[in-house]
Parts: sequence; C-alpha cells; structure tokens
Amino acid sequence: MKIVPGLLLVAAVAYGQPKRPVQEFETSAGVVKITPIQHASLMIEAGGQVVHIDPCSSGNYDGLPPADLILITDIHGDHMDPKMLPKVSKAGTMVLAPAAVAETVKNATVMHNGETKTAGLFTIEAVPMYNLKRGPSPGKFFHDKGRGNGYIVTYGGKCFYFSGDTEGIPEMRGLKNIDVAFV
Repeated sequence: MKIVPGLLLVAAVAYGQPKRPVQEFETSAGVVKITPIQHASLMIEAGGQVVHIDPCSSGNYDGLPPADLILITDIHGDHMDPKMLPKVSKAGTMVLAPAAVAETVKNATVMHNGETKTAGLFTIEAVPMYNLKRGPSPGKFFHDKGRGNGYIVTYGGKCFYFSGDTEGIPEMRGLKNIDVAFV
C-alpha cells in the first residue's frame, strides 16, 4: 500500500471535525440547511449565504463558514457575545439586532418588533419576545416587552421562526404560516 502524505492529511482534518446534526428543508429557492450550535445559537445556509443566530463563545464554531448576516435576539450573554462576532464575521457581514443590543454592538443595524428587512434572498421580520411571568423578583422580568427580538426568516417561500427567550406570549400564539419553529 502506498501512502500519499497529502491524502493522509486531508483524511486527518476531516476526521478531526466535529460531526454536527444538520436539518435540511426544501424550499422553492433550494435547500435550507440549519445547524444547531449551542442553546439558541445556530447557523443557516441557503443560496450561497450564511446566517448565524446568537453566536456565543460556549458554542463550537470550528470549521463553520463566516456569516453574511448575524441576527442577535437579546442582551444576555448567551445571545449577545460581542467577543464572538469577529470570529464568525467577514468583510461586509451585516448584524441585525434590537436597539438594546446596538448599545453594545455598535455596528448592528437596529430592528424593532414589527420591522422587516431583506438580506439577499432572506426576508427577516423582527417579532416580540418577552416574559409574562418569569423574572428575578416579583414585578421584574428577565425579558421586558419590546427589548428583544424573535425573528421570522423567510427563504424560498418557507417561514422559519426563531423565538429567542420568550414565554408563550399572545404574539407567538398569533403567528400564522410558520413552517419550522425553533423555540
């Protein structure tokens, strides 16, 4: 048997990459691939574009492509991790986030609940996420109404809902035509 050093190196690199669960969804514009990373962090790939949602240092991003678009849902460290952004970004990466996030992530484009933006073949709608009951003390909430965003990402006629940290709020229960939900 003849050993080819370059071939062995490729095999070793491929072997060393973590096996990731990837879900694929057929749309009218082609396949959407969604890779869960950690907690609320995930990656969407479709139409030659990459979207990272809530990139967080506790996730394993080894071997993943950089983002064309980053969506951030809230100010808490498991959703907004400023030191992680350069690691998943490239020149021209767009960051969409609520105003409270933009106070820290200065290059973020602010989206308020109810606003819609287009990035390539993706349409992104910011939707409410908040608590009705849960909080650190009576009368206080972990997530105040209007501070954070959930997102509905539409691609190729399919709607993907990413709730962010929320409870079963009326706005969530009122959503229509959602094909895939990450809650």
